[in-house]
Amino acid sequence: MASAVRSPITGIVLAGGAAFSYPALTAFCRERLPAYKIPREFHVVAEIARTSSGKLRRSAGQAD
Repeated sequence: MASAVRSPITGIVLAGGAAFSYPALTAFCRERLPAYKIPREFHVVAEIARTSSGKLRRSAGQAD
């Protein structure tokens, strides 16, 4: 059975004092990304989780 392609969920870290606008961020992504890569959700986080070697820990942001 083939699995359906799901849009990603994305964590973002805001620069000091930056404002977050969901419509503006979605529009930015639509201009630059293929439809299947546009995040379905954005989560503001304090920092992006990393592995001990410094790579992004992708499993930390996954949700079912």
